[in-house]
Amino acid sequence: MPRRRRSRYAFYRRLRLLRETQHRGKVRRSILLTLVVIPCLYSLFDDGVRFFARLLHLDQRHRELVGAWRRIYVISAVIALYLNVFVLIAQLFDKVPALKAIAPTQTEAPFKVAQLATLLLFIVLGVFGAKGFRNEPLHAA
Repeated sequence: MPRRRRSRYAFYRRLRLLRETQHRGKVRRSILLTLVVIPCLYSLFDDGVRFFARLLHLDQRHRELVGAWRRIYVISAVIALYLNVFVLIAQLFDKVPALKAIAPTQTEAPFKVAQLATLLLFIVLGVFGAKGFRNEPLHAA
């Protein structure tokens, strides 16, 4: 008796099912990392910092920013956040079909306008943030 051939449809259906289960596994792993593993690692790291601070007799008040360091911190934080948003906008114009249709090579005017508006927004936020921190004189220990 001749052997019955399986249809190609069954093969593609199994292949699609395999890909879907792999995708679900990746999503579960990502959720597990985000909700459990990373917070646990942050907690352990924070406990380690506290342990070494006690070991080295560091006082809590030495961790405050004083003088010009407060503005330096604000400016560097704003710059870091701006660079992340810059990459986000570039990725959006690359991955979202509607935005890619507007600026396919990311050298067109809409892309430049979006990046310029973001830059101006972060400059304004950085100026207000830096002005919000007043320079306090250094205290003698």
